[in-house]
Formats: sequence, structure tokens, C-alpha cells
Amino acid sequence: MFLHGLTELVRLQNMCSYPCKIIVVTAYDEIEQLCKELSAIDCIVVRNQGTQNDGIASSIRKGIETAVTYPVTATGDSVSYDMFFQADQPYVKAELLHDFLDAFFRSKKGIGALACDGSLRSPNLFSETYRGKLLALTGECGGKIVIRSHPDDVFSYPVLMPEFFVDIDTREDYAHENV
Repeated sequence: MFLHGLTELVRLQNMCSYPCKIIVVTAYDEIEQLCKELSAIDCIVVRNQGTQNDGIASSIRKGIETAVTYPVTATGDSVSYDMFFQADQPYVKAELLHDFLDAFFRSKKGIGALACDGSLRSPNLFSETYRGKLLALTGECGGKIVIRSHPDDVFSYPVLMPEFFVDIDTREDYAHENV
């Protein structure tokens, strides 16, 4: 499923008119090897393992630290944004993410999230002004804490397809979803 998610991110990157970079944060050798083998995919792979891996927060921190170290080339007074996306969602489509990004930028908000059935979901998007708060996260605390503490600065994009958010973590999940 990782390959599907990465492929959709590359499609999204190609659709965007603004500069963007794909950073893959993983604890798995197989994922790093796959990224290396896919020479058509331009991404930075960051390892999150061992004692440094304290949960989702460490993946967020490593992604942001890498984005700061290797910034995209921007023009003028542009602001950087960090989008967090799980690559194991088989129904994610680049077109929907592109529409989300376009609507988010028009909203002039600092945080974006997809919404389904009254709940905010991932992928999430944060302006660089939230990097300090995201870097302060620990353990299994993800971006939802930041989202909840800034409700007036959140843009939610409605997604009417709950299957978009299905997460495939195991071979059994994959077989059950019949993807």
C-alpha cells in the first residue's frame, strides 16, 4: 500500500503549480529500499527508529526537521506548509488532494484538514507558523492537538467518501479490503 500512496503523492507533486518536496519518514528497511529503487520518485527518506521513535510525534518532528534542512525553493513572500499524509491509504487520489490544497490556499487559513462524517481526518496541512507546536509534540500525540487548540484557523475540506480514509496496515487488511 505504501507504493500506491507514494505514487499518488508524486502525481500530486506533478499537478501542483507551486514547489513541493516529498519526505518519507519510516522505521522500515523495506520502505527505504523501495524509495531507492523507484528512481523516478524524487524524495528524501528519513529513518525513525530505535530510541528516537517515540510514536507519531517523532515522525512529525523528523519530517519538519528535514523540511527545514532541505527547504523548497520559494519565491517572494511565500510561506511554507507541511502536509502529513499516511501512505497506507489505498483509496487516496491525487486529484482530491489537489482540490483540497487549492481550496485550502484560497481559505487563507493556517491549518487544513479533510473532514468526513463530522470528524477531521488526515492528511493535515500546517503553515510554517505551527512548526514550533508540532516540534513540541511527544509520544502518540499527533497534529490533532494543534488543530483542536486553533479552531479559528482551521479549514476543513469535506470528503463524502469514508473509504478514502481506510488504512491498510497488514496483509489481512489488504485482503479484506480487496484492493
